[in-house]
Amino acid sequence: MRSEVAIAEQFRAERVAPGLVRLPLSTPTLPPATATNHVLLGPPAALLVDPSAPAPVDQARLAALMSDLRGAGWQFRAIFLTHHHRDHAGAAATLSARLSLPIW
Repeated sequence: MRSEVAIAEQFRAERVAPGLVRLPLSTPTLPPATATNHVLLGPPAALLVDPSAPAPVDQARLAALMSDLRGAGWQFRAIFLTHHHRDHAGAAATLSARLSLPIW
């Protein structure tokens, strides 16, 4: 089983602490920012926090990261939204359907 450090590095994400991975992806946020952090909390029960990347290629990258983390023992339970601005929740519905996860 690969470590979450190795998985994060593969996806150019950052393992901030054990069970905390941050993946900045391009989003329609306010200038001068161009990205929003997508946070993955776990394991074993895990959450995806504030998914907002509108580009299908970024959503696929995020889904692949989550798939690899599942292989490392993370069990994603839900998508968690801190608030409903589009630069934090813009892809929540799409990813909820794609990943079969409820939105909290």
